[in-house]
Amino acid sequence: MTAFLLVNGRLSDIFGRKGCLLICLILLGLGDLLCGFAKSGVMLFIFRAISGIGAGGVNSLVMVIVSDITTLKERGKYQGILESMIALGNGVGPLVGGAFSQQVMWRWTFWFVVPLAALAAGVVWLLLPKTNVAGDWKMKVAQIDYRGVLTSMAAVVLLLVCNYSSSSILTSCFLSLTLSLDSYKWGGKYL
Repeated sequence: MTAFLLVNGRLSDIFGRKGCLLICLILLGLGDLLCGFAKSGVMLFIFRAISGIGAGGVNSLVMVIVSDITTLKERGKYQGILESMIALGNGVGPLVGGAFSQQVMWRWTFWFVVPLAALAAGVVWLLLPKTNVAGDWKMKVAQIDYRGVLTSMAAVVLLLVCNYSSSSILTSCFLSLTLSLDSYKWGGKYL
């Protein structure tokens, strides 16, 4: 989730906000559905990674879309409401998951998310206006900063391997920023 949180904003610039948000909602729902059917710890970790990619995209893209459709004057209010809902979900979600695990089955902790993701995807599909992004598929794929994506993922893995030490956090931040800057130009020169 953390690795793809940064990447999704740029991908939505290239491919469009609505399509990227729908893909992230599908990944979130599919990943959680598969988590519920996992037969081993390895399967659960892989499916949670799929779900996390989707969740990271949903978190970042909703904020980007709110920035697009609201005025600068009202943006803080709406982003504050969204952040409050995210905080509420982060606080209540584990309690709901724990209740499912104790009362029904641990698999329902994951399956519970699937209809919510499907409902959100339906609302996005029907109500969010499509953003037109110029260019053909090949041109759009060429604009992706593959080195930045890999660096971001490597930084998160490094962070996990080093047990969140301050040196690993600084190293991962430095690597993410340094190697991702190749895709951004300022005044015709690389930063």
